[in-house]
Amino acid sequence: MHCTFIISALLLVSQMIMGADAQLQFNPTSILIQPKIDEVSGTYICKVTNTTHAPVVITDVKGGCGCIRHLLGSKMLAAGASTDLTIMFDFGDYVGLQKRKIVIITKSEGQEQAIRNELPMTGEILTPLSFSSKAAIWLYGDRSSEKEIKIQIKKEYVLKDLHVEDPLANHFINVVSTFDASSQTLSLKINPTSTDITVVSPTEKANLQVPYLVKYTLPSGIQRYEKIWVTIAKRPEEKPNAGKQVDEAKSPAMGK
Repeated sequence: MHCTFIISALLLVSQMIMGADAQLQFNPTSILIQPKIDEVSGTYICKVTNTTHAPVVITDVKGGCGCIRHLLGSKMLAAGASTDLTIMFDFGDYVGLQKRKIVIITKSEGQEQAIRNELPMTGEILTPLSFSSKAAIWLYGDRSSEKEIKIQIKKEYVLKDLHVEDPLANHFINVVSTFDASSQTLSLKINPTSTDITVVSPTEKANLQVPYLVKYTLPSGIQRYEKIWVTIAKRPEEKPNAGKQVDEAKSPAMGK
């Protein structure tokens, strides 16, 4: 009986907490990210409504990353009142499926704990390029063998000045690029000068990760870029006595 009462009380508290979270209503209920190929940013407007019976204060709005900015019409919302939330998304080098969210923190008078309200953002940013890979990886101590990445312009797009740039001007990686106009393909031949590179100190090594920018100009004149990554990584550490344990496991049991 006592146990049943406790469980019922916990369920009631849980329902109260879940109900308390519904302070704001969004219209639309989610933001659809679906830009045209030549758009470098998108602006979205959402109506935010206070669904409670008391005034609500919006104490913070978070976009999740520096690529998302926002402008709020009003931070004070009376019961049933609405305001516009303008969201600006700079696409940069983002491509493919996108899943993000805007978080709005609210609080009402006499309320000790702030409430988290989430507005999801989903969609896809198209790319005019097709990559055979977006990464070239070696391990420390490997032979500096050449790797190739092919980047092809999709048939439905016409681009200008497709090329690759090294923004860090590093001296560890050699990249030779060749563009084949007939197949509309940019071929990158990548080779580290050495995979025995000391990055941190003479006795310590760290992962070396270099971004390369694949830049192009759209027919509209807008310039965009996408990233590929060249990495020289630490070799995975073997656990002490791991080999010995394997050998013992394979050996016949004593006395049998």
